[in-house]
Amino acid sequence: MNKTWMTKFAGITDIVVGGLGTVCSLYSLMYTLVIHGGREWSYEEPITLMFAIPLLVFGILAMVGGVYALKRARWGWALTGTIATFLLLFVLGVAGMVLEIPIPLSYLVVLPGIAAIVFTIITRNTFQ
Repeated sequence: MNKTWMTKFAGITDIVVGGLGTVCSLYSLMYTLVIHGGREWSYEEPITLMFAIPLLVFGILAMVGGVYALKRARWGWALTGTIATFLLLFVLGVAGMVLEIPIPLSYLVVLPGIAAIVFTIITRNTFQ
């Protein structure tokens, strides 16, 4: 059975979600540090920073793992990327609930991350 579509799904999911997380993180950091840098902080700025830094780390790990998943090389890095994708989506979902951002069914945003983890584990034999 041809399992290459599973690694492609996992790799593309990792890269797209990682890019989204990196952009959200950089926007949050820029907005918090640059725009709010000259005035007193309210309760939202530390919360924003608390979510922005893990988003940046998970986003970079997810993109690196996605590249390795697409190449079907270094299964450990590909698995790390898919786990980072899951954690990134989890952090985005929790941030949506904490900051009361209207993300419909924000707890379901982790489903692509779970699918990417399962597909990466199933296709371990196809990696070099």
